[in-house]
Amino acid sequence: RIQETMVSGWCSEAECLLSIKKTWEEKQILTDPHTAVGMKVSSVYSEADVPMLIASTAHWAKFPEAIIESLSSVTPDARNMQTHQYPLLQQYEKLTKLAPSQV
Repeated sequence: RIQETMVSGWCSEAECLLSIKKTWEEKQILTDPHTAVGMKVSSVYSEADVPMLIASTAHWAKFPEAIIESLSSVTPDARNMQTHQYPLLQQYEKLTKLAPSQV
């Protein structure tokens, strides 16, 4: 019965990288590869009058190689980027666990 209300899909690595690039060009938002796959697959199934939810669960900075690869045609120097040049790519995330009553 779940197949009646939910769909799933996949895309190639090239399509994933293109999705990251397209989202950056259109919205100036960087997405991680997992979210990029969700966005690509959602574009196949989207209907104008049906809401689509994509749960983004990772941060783009955790995937510097994919980001650099996907934006290399947008930013000519992207292939020469090194993670040490971008402190954000080296920082750890700080998480605070919330109780259900705090959400």
